[in-house]
Amino acid sequence: MCFLAMIASAQTQNNTTIITPVAAVITTGIAITNTADLVFGDIVPATTTAGTVVIDPAGTRSATTVTLGNGRYGSASFDITRSGGGNPHFTIVMPSSVTISSGANSMTVDSFTSNYPTPPPQQTAPFTLTVGATLHVGASQPVGTYSGTFTVTAIQQ
Repeated sequence: MCFLAMIASAQTQNNTTIITPVAAVITTGIAITNTADLVFGDIVPATTTAGTVVIDPAGTRSATTVTLGNGRYGSASFDITRSGGGNPHFTIVMPSSVTISSGANSMTVDSFTSNYPTPPPQQTAPFTLTVGATLHVGASQPVGTYSGTFTVTAIQQ
């Protein structure tokens, strides 16, 4: 509500009131759906030196020190959509690192990259986000199927 006061003279005051509408829109905002997992594939570790496996956002795989085996690998993929009538603009937040494990054994995944533009402007939904990262493989890393999770957050702007 807004009140305006107008002074006609030093002795007389004339008040005017203006009524202003107030509105709010509640929306469900931005939705994010995982459509493909981040998979590093089959890896043979070196016996004396640690190494890395990198998956880029396009799904290309490369390695240092380790040997890449056959098998499925690829970047993660997420569909980001508007799930209501809200603002279609968003930014994303990815983790700095996560741990994947097989029993008592673990490896670190970090250096997450994506096809999200840098520097990060507001992106508009719908958008297909692809994510890659770096896996750190220890020397003589124990055999196992390693797994874990990571979180990608789409923040409506």
